[in-house]
Amino acid sequence: MLDASQGRHDARRHASLFSTRNDIFDFNQAGLQASAEYSFANYATLTAAYRWTDGHTVSSALAPNPALRELSRALTVDKAVRPPPGRTQVAYALPTKTQEFSLDYSLPFGRNSAVSVGLSRQLIDADGGVDYRNTRLSLSLVHILR
Repeated sequence: MLDASQGRHDARRHASLFSTRNDIFDFNQAGLQASAEYSFANYATLTAAYRWTDGHTVSSALAPNPALRELSRALTVDKAVRPPPGRTQVAYALPTKTQEFSLDYSLPFGRNSAVSVGLSRQLIDADGGVDYRNTRLSLSLVHILR
């Protein structure tokens, strides 16, 4: 049996004071992803990827925020973030279309280690001009203990 949730009566004790639509993670989305990987003679790899998603983005903001309440599909208190005194932190879901581009380079050294460098860019477009742009640069070291 599959239960469907409307969010209005689920976990009433956790319901938001700002919105009766408190199921911020109840949504469907669709996406496409493509990636290509090239391995070099020295066993290094270069990976390029693209992902497109038509769905929702869940984020967090300070409340009250009337504009956000109008745009969001769901809104609830976010207890994971400590807000400034006198304010409330809320988690919200916005219908969005997202594009993400990423490029990763991994270089092995020795028999059990590799260093990787990655760059990714997210373009998140929501209704009402609430758009997000994120760029992430990562550096990681992997070592297998034996």
